[in-house]
Amino acid sequence: MDFDEDGEDKASKKTRTELSLGLGWHHVEFQKTIIRVLYHTVGKPVGTAFCGLKQFYLLILLVDQKDQHEILQQFCDHVITIGELTEEDTFNIYSYNTEGYWTKKITKSARPVESVIIQPEVKRTLIEDIEEFLSPAAREWYRAHGISYKRSYLLYGPPGSGKTSIIQAVAGKYKRNLCFVQPLSKEWTDDTFSACVQAAPRRALIVLEDIDAYFGKNRETLHEKCPLTFSGLLNALDGVSSTDGQIFILTSNFVERLDEALIRSGRVDRKIQFTSVDPKLARDMFLQFYPGEDAAAMEFENQMATLINNPTQMKLCMADLQQHFILHRKHTSQIAASDVTDITGSELRRIVEDIEKKEKKDEKKEAEEENIDKPLHIAPQQNFFKSPNFQFPIYAIGAGITAGIAVGYAVLFSLHIINKPK
Repeated sequence: MDFDEDGEDKASKKTRTELSLGLGWHHVEFQKTIIRVLYHTVGKPVGTAFCGLKQFYLLILLVDQKDQHEILQQFCDHVITIGELTEEDTFNIYSYNTEGYWTKKITKSARPVESVIIQPEVKRTLIEDIEEFLSPAAREWYRAHGISYKRSYLLYGPPGSGKTSIIQAVAGKYKRNLCFVQPLSKEWTDDTFSACVQAAPRRALIVLEDIDAYFGKNRETLHEKCPLTFSGLLNALDGVSSTDGQIFILTSNFVERLDEALIRSGRVDRKIQFTSVDPKLARDMFLQFYPGEDAAAMEFENQMATLINNPTQMKLCMADLQQHFILHRKHTSQIAASDVTDITGSELRRIVEDIEKKEKKDEKKEAEEENIDKPLHIAPQQNFFKSPNFQFPIYAIGAGITAGIAVGYAVLFSLHIINKPK
């Protein structure tokens, strides 16, 4: 592989400029016919609701002879087909603009299907089904029975289990245009979604990721600003607007949240479950990064078996293992096999525990502050003098005071008599 001075692969390095057709007159030869092209602007730049400032252009094709509309039609189809083709070991990624067209975002190098480590039966089921669907015999069978020639898959399982990786590998293997759709904004109506499916590029593989985030179990929308209805989604998946040969792939992390009508037979042809990591998969991935290191791979498999069988261990996904090998890319196979502290999630658990402790501490502090700020509750003093229950004690006190005064006077009078001079 040849690298430039910045360490980048020269073959895959993208140019930093983009060429476009200049304004004015051009000509091109197609099927021994000269086609003249006029490319010019229309009006002044205008502001749009969602795409900022836009300048409208007009492209006019002209031929010198009469009755040449067929050659113009063939030329337009040829140009579009060339634009949608993928080179060897690459695939195109498209996104849909709600103004009514698909845009090629990037061309990526295809990942070999063999490099995607998932459960062997899962990979085999998906690949064999797609190959059978794309065969000429299958196409003829669909047409003979009047069935829409399209295929839909539901890939479900925990995050990081390899769903997106195998989708990209399939796109590269079968030279499909990968079309990601996220109909969650306010521009996505039923008609918009239908037009999106209908206008998809040839050999499209349309992907709706996290389909459980669109509608709830009772078909209620989970995005209030998005006008797309559950019926509109179903109609598109049923092939009402799709072209021949389209493949739909739906992904979900929470299949139990999906309405049964969305994934019933005929609407979703195959449902394929992705599971968490098992020791055998861990060993296969280890050998992919350290080929031939069977002894270290066995040690790594035993380490993973111990972790997976630990009831306190969080479930592992393929992304956890891949990150492990990225962290150990400069280390030997022995170190990568024995040092699995990053996979155990101990650091993650420590962070979670610290967050939980802080939250409990904050809650306790808030409760104490609420108690300090709250005025003390003092029971109202009872007016004993108005209470009928205390009439007798009041009378007794009054009588006692009167008697005390009388006794006092008596004592003083006695002293006065005793001390009176004779």
